[in-house]
Amino acid sequence: MQNHLRQILVYLNMFPINQPEVLISHAMDRFDQEGNLTDVPTRERIIGLLQNLVDWALRIGPKCNRQSDSNLQVLMALPSRGKAGARQKGARR
Repeated sequence: MQNHLRQILVYLNMFPINQPEVLISHAMDRFDQEGNLTDVPTRERIIGLLQNLVDWALRIGPKCNRQSDSNLQVLMALPSRGKAGARQKGARR
C-alpha cells in the first residue's frame, strides 16, 4: 500500500521523501502497551526519515528564518502520545 501511495504522489508531481524508506514489519512487537516505540533500530530509521524531511522542506521551502537541525531536536523532544492515542496489542481498526 505504501508503494502505491508513493506512485500516486510522483504522478501528481508531489515530492515524497525517498530515503530512508521506513516499512515496519511486526509493528505490534515494536511498541509497548502504552504505544511507545521500544525498538531502537526502528526508532533510528524514523529519526533518519524525519531528518531528511526537515532537510528537504528547508531545501524546497521559503528561504526565511532557517534553523538547521534545531527543528528536528524540537520535534524529537515532544512527549509521546501515551495511552490516549495508542493502540493496544490485539486491537483492530
